[in-house]
Amino acid sequence: MDLLLMLNSSTPAYRPCVSAFLKFACYSSYPSCENGAVKDVPCASICQDVVTQCTTLFTSFGKASIIPNCKGNVQGLQVPYSTSKTCLGYVDSQNTTIVQPPPPPPTPVTCQSILIKDPRFNASDLTGYVPIHGQTCTGGCCLPCPRIYQFYDNRAINGLNIAYQTLAVLSAFGAGFTFLSYVLFAKRRQHPGCMMMYFSLGGFICHSFQAISIGSNGYRTGCVDSITEADQSNSALCGIQGFVLMASALYLLFWNTAFMFNLHLQLIWRKDIFSGNYFFVHTLSILFALVPTISTAATNGFATNGFTCLTDPHHAIGYLIIPMGVVGLPGVAITVYTVVALIVKLLSAPGQHDTGSTMSTANAPSGKSNFGKSGVGSAPGKSQPPVPESTEPYQSGKSRTPSETAAVKMKARMKKHQQKVIDLLTKSWRSLVLCIAVVIIFLPFWTENMITAFYFQDLEQTTPWVLQWFSCIANGGTQQECYKNAEGHIPSFGDSIISLAHVTIGSFIFLVFGVSMIDDWKELLGLKK
Repeated sequence: MDLLLMLNSSTPAYRPCVSAFLKFACYSSYPSCENGAVKDVPCASICQDVVTQCTTLFTSFGKASIIPNCKGNVQGLQVPYSTSKTCLGYVDSQNTTIVQPPPPPPTPVTCQSILIKDPRFNASDLTGYVPIHGQTCTGGCCLPCPRIYQFYDNRAINGLNIAYQTLAVLSAFGAGFTFLSYVLFAKRRQHPGCMMMYFSLGGFICHSFQAISIGSNGYRTGCVDSITEADQSNSALCGIQGFVLMASALYLLFWNTAFMFNLHLQLIWRKDIFSGNYFFVHTLSILFALVPTISTAATNGFATNGFTCLTDPHHAIGYLIIPMGVVGLPGVAITVYTVVALIVKLLSAPGQHDTGSTMSTANAPSGKSNFGKSGVGSAPGKSQPPVPESTEPYQSGKSRTPSETAAVKMKARMKKHQQKVIDLLTKSWRSLVLCIAVVIIFLPFWTENMITAFYFQDLEQTTPWVLQWFSCIANGGTQQECYKNAEGHIPSFGDSIISLAHVTIGSFIFLVFGVSMIDDWKELLGLKK
């Protein structure tokens, strides 16, 4: 009854169901009684009329459970529906004095607000019309696909769609160019450059499958048609895109984290544990990418999430977001630690804040610094010229006190130490910048997707606020007017933008590393003078 009260009974498409259900509810709630016992109950025809007129409407709102079973007992009574002439609601077809009003004639379907007409709807034959999987329809009018974006203003979503497709294409090109450069130029593949090659490969595959909707309205894989959302059960393309996107995203993330740890070990600890263990690292990367992905596919977990197909809300947290956090968050932490350690080292005196055999060995017997090689994306540095102990000219006749001499030496050592740190940062800036950029992208992206997954993992068509929002739309309310019913239950539009920030990773790969390889391409093509 609450459903019918939310809907406008004057709408022609709803009127037969409203009338039939009110009659059924009245007869069922107030049977005919005599001497404290039930005498007459509703006719079976009254019950069947509800089934005929209301199945579509109730199913659309997830209320199929309240459709009566006309072959069973009357609700609340141990008595079946009656077929006798004394049943409640009986109309004698032989009695010409009783005029049964004809059913309302079929009326053209007019869809309110953002709803669009379902081409399968036939107002003169409602018995065979039931919304199919992936649709949200009522009275012949359906929500456009994808449903998630109908909560927001269409103009804003269209703008976001154009930006998303454009960035996906640019990122696919950038990551693909960088990967191909590593493949063609052997000197670039030397450790740790090969890590960036695998990272770029993951980015290229991921962004290429994000970009396959280019040229469409943005929903080529996410929607079967204008009103039907795609998942792997009704769209093979959706299943393929979801599988490849998930596997490549996890693969990309694994190698990015490995790159971050390698950078940290070489800059801070002067250690290298990856170069001799690539078979083991490769095995881990493939397992990390495929095990959650295959598990998701085996449990029918791929479905549209807007512009693309990925995990549905029920699989998102356990199969994708948590694995991403397990591998990605340590990379974020280690990158932050690396940056802080370098800043502290730059500002500290030689010999302070050293960790084991870390960056400065000014007190070592050899007098050499461990900054000679960064080993991260650059050639070995040249040794620094000796720094004089004093920058002030010696004045004859004046002798320094021991404390003055020590201060001058410390100043010279400090300058030499800072120069070595600066040289290291100069050689490793590309690696540091890319790691910092990924941290800036990944942390808000992961956090926002975790929050969004919690919003939607238990969302059903029967959720009260969803019913209220859909009722508002079905009765002609605009998206702005009906948004108040959804506000607080869905991410804001700005949060939705953050959740798509990962589409820029390939562009950063190109800007930081790919641009540096343009000269190699010029030389290969004979264009370099």
